[in-house]
Amino acid sequence: MCNLSTAPARWSTKNQRERLCGWGLKDNRVSATVGHALGGGSAHNEMIFIRGNPLDFNRWEQLGANGWSWADVFPYYLKLERITQKGAGFFDEGYHGTDGPISIQGIPSPSVISRVLMESIRFLGLPIGDLNGKDQSRFSYTPQNNEGGQRCSSGRAYLSSASVRKNLHIVINAVVQRIPINFPNKRAEGVEYKKDGKLYHVKAKKEVILSAGTFNFPKLLMLSGIGPRKQLEKLQIPVILDLPGVGQNLHDHPSISLFYTTKPNTSTVYIRTDQLVSDAKIYSVNRTGPFSVGGSQIKAFTRSKYALDERPDMGYSIYGSLSGSVFSYPISEYLNNYKPQVTKKYFLPQSYKDGFTIRAVTYRPLSRGTLQLASKNVEDEPIIHLRLFSNEHDLKVIVEACKLAAQIAESKVVQEGLNAKPFPNTLPKCEKYSQGSDSYFRCLAQTLTRTGYHHVGTCKMGSKDDQMAVVDPHLRVRGIKNLRVIDASVMPEITTGNTNAPAMMIGERDADLIRGRKLEPLLPPVKNVKTALKYKLIDL
Repeated sequence: MCNLSTAPARWSTKNQRERLCGWGLKDNRVSATVGHALGGGSAHNEMIFIRGNPLDFNRWEQLGANGWSWADVFPYYLKLERITQKGAGFFDEGYHGTDGPISIQGIPSPSVISRVLMESIRFLGLPIGDLNGKDQSRFSYTPQNNEGGQRCSSGRAYLSSASVRKNLHIVINAVVQRIPINFPNKRAEGVEYKKDGKLYHVKAKKEVILSAGTFNFPKLLMLSGIGPRKQLEKLQIPVILDLPGVGQNLHDHPSISLFYTTKPNTSTVYIRTDQLVSDAKIYSVNRTGPFSVGGSQIKAFTRSKYALDERPDMGYSIYGSLSGSVFSYPISEYLNNYKPQVTKKYFLPQSYKDGFTIRAVTYRPLSRGTLQLASKNVEDEPIIHLRLFSNEHDLKVIVEACKLAAQIAESKVVQEGLNAKPFPNTLPKCEKYSQGSDSYFRCLAQTLTRTGYHHVGTCKMGSKDDQMAVVDPHLRVRGIKNLRVIDASVMPEITTGNTNAPAMMIGERDADLIRGRKLEPLLPPVKNVKTALKYKLIDL
């Protein structure tokens, strides 16, 4: 696995100090980074494949994203999916594609801890099944875009075969500087990028299509003179188009990890070099074992008492190890930006112990942040205000998620099988609260805060009547000709789950819209995927 905060193949951002969270992190800064490789985040993430809830997409349409309802997007999930190996997983009949470029499978070989925790989930009577099937509110072994123990990123799935085309030129280690806009006509003319210190100009005959991501696309728009007028004028950037929604509506899934130690030899602890060598051999020969999965082995969605509609508003990613068992906690301090006193008092005493981690997540967040330019220099990072927990609702939900996680981890089944114990209550700021109380979980969430690395929404899609919408339902930038964006920045609201799969779906669907066609609306279950997918022509 690759750490999402500091890996060299990721864009790093220095977010602004958080007031209501991140208390246990240096400068109260919660990390939020993006992929810097072919395939973007799918080249570095945990490979978790969650479509989202059907109501997410119906909600998009209600917000002005006409043509993006569940019936409209479901056929595109069928088109891109290829169920290759069920493994330990659950796949409802009639809900999945079989011939697409993205390989989907369950966990090939669940760990001892994962099997015990799944038994605990059954013991507590919690529903188990396909998270992309009939009902999302369930627990399951994690579905992954994984092919035979190897990552199936969008770069690998789409570009590896297309790279031989004569009309495709892939340039790596290059950074786009801006989008030249013909001012009188408000027409995108191409892109400027820098590689090896040299500036290149590329002209577009038809359209400029960008997939720069939730942080970099609004940054590029503003550097090109498209965005909130006051902000551009303050930085003396010539205003091509006053578009107030650029950089607004930023949101993500706030999360918090609960750590449990277990009895010896029940999890991955790589200080035991024999285990490391053994797991490496197993992977090299069979592409199975711990090295064959992306981290989380159990995934779940459920509703809290604060749920605002029928969608699950909280859930989990469950890992069969502790970060300090894979590498030392001083290294973990660097990777996760922990304050030294947090590492010393909370993590170091648990070094190299067996255990597991339950990450509790708020999946329907109401908090919203912003992104602004720091300067008109493209090399300067943008100013990002995540504003996690700025809406009290999100904090209430994550406390409920922690309470159910504790029930699962501390059940009779888990105690008999693993003798699991929560980390002692030694976390600075939280020691004064009774462990397991609402106040304790609230403090925990505000101290060791993380995002899901699922940032979306900074160039949201909407109708022409929505002044904060940046792109129309064809993902064309409003008021600018020949400029289109295809990435998670266009989501009006975040999906219920990891944003990896929805981002791929957005790409598949808009690729058809560019060609003047779309798949006809379809609802599951379908008897025959191959015959169910039918195209119709549309006006460009």
